Amino acid sequence: MVRHSLLVSALVLLGATLSDAAPSVVSRRDVPQEGVSQAISRRGAAAAADPERIHAWANAQRTHLRRKYALDDAADEVQSRDTAGAATLANVQSDSSWTATFSVGSNAQQVPLVLDTGSADIWIASGARSPYSPSSSSSFTNASTAFDITYGSGAVDGYLVRDTMSVAGKTASSQTFALATAVTAGLLNSEISGIAGLGFQSLSTSQSPPLWSNVGLTSGAEEFAFFLNRQIQTATTSSDLEQYGGVFTLGGANSTLYQGAINWSNVINKAYWLITLGGVSVSSRSAASPTALDVSSTNKAAIDTGTTLIGGPSSVISALYAQIPGAQASASSQGYYEFPCDTAVNTTMTFGDQQYAINTQDFVAGATNRAGTTCMGAFFDVGSDANTRSLQWIVGDAFLKGVYSVFQNGSPARVGFAALADGLNSGTSSTTVAQTKAATSGAAAFSSGCVAVGLAAVVTSALLLA
Repeated sequence: MVRHSLLVSALVLLGATLSDAAPSVVSRRDVPQEGVSQAISRRGAAAAADPERIHAWANAQRTHLRRKYALDDAADEVQSRDTAGAATLANVQSDSSWTATFSVGSNAQQVPLVLDTGSADIWIASGARSPYSPSSSSSFTNASTAFDITYGSGAVDGYLVRDTMSVAGKTASSQTFALATAVTAGLLNSEISGIAGLGFQSLSTSQSPPLWSNVGLTSGAEEFAFFLNRQIQTATTSSDLEQYGGVFTLGGANSTLYQGAINWSNVINKAYWLITLGGVSVSSRSAASPTALDVSSTNKAAIDTGTTLIGGPSSVISALYAQIPGAQASASSQGYYEFPCDTAVNTTMTFGDQQYAINTQDFVAGATNRAGTTCMGAFFDVGSDANTRSLQWIVGDAFLKGVYSVFQNGSPARVGFAALADGLNSGTSSTTVAQTKAATSGAAAFSSGCVAVGLAAVVTSALLLA
């Protein structure tokens, strides 16, 4: 039996079961194209202050991430994880996860999967209401190998199979993935039918090549990229909860979606998309200038599209919130901090020679009281032991929405960030996010309008992170 401990960052409705998995309609809009375009969905939740659900979600997120990255002792026994085409993403329920519709099988069955650079396995739900029926695909093959994924609060059981799989105009004629036959209640709903891991082969429980290396890309073109579109967190009806979410490009980068040069950082080893974090700074209204935090001994960061927030080592997270007036450790959610919602917090993260500012509203993970006066921060403590492990930071969508991100397999493999093209991530409730090159670059600063979004005001949903 193949066993694998991972977490998958996807917002899921409480009480959903495997039988709930059904095809979803992906909202689309015209987008700049290089190759074939297809929708990515963005998933999140309606905005409201529900402290109990916020804390339940936050606690689950931290537990899942510690297991996903083997930061939890219970997960130490399992170390493995799981010319360009473009897929338009769907953003489901206000910035909690992004899905792309995959065509699976000889008859191109449409299956929405969460795109997760923090894992390396693909799994799809089976069952009467699943959008994927292996019996209707003439290219389906049963590999006859059991598969088990253990989560912080649930599990997926199934078996490995092979079938044709396409996304972003690229096709793998025989892609290995897991077909899930049993899923713990709460891990799926009608808008999410599984996970598409985009990590390196060494993380895969089946040791199968990832989809991006199995679609016939030429040498030097094993590259994929993301533009994650923001959504104002005002969705109040089910029809609002899945919207246009951006563009996933496979086989290159889409030059119409970014401006300026791509700032590259080499991958430390080919497992996670793990790169060096150059610095973190924080300031609030009362601060005369930003405070630079010491990350010199805790600087390994996994770039993870399947994670909503940003996790870091205890010492740095504590020092960050010490600079925010009124901030204090949450009494209900271990590792999280709360602060006055009316405090504008300015944070930056540095990669390579460039410093990136995080939208002040992306720093807010959700209100923790019904009056909406106390908020939970998007940076959280993944555990005091993180600085002794192979990585210390898990950088998720709170950061990635502000940049165009590129993942490239090569010698060396590397991750790149670029400024978003003018007009992207802008809207009627926009704020300015400045992405400023370091002084050594000598380049002028620029800024782009970004729709203000609180990432995780969970009302009817629980977040499953992996």
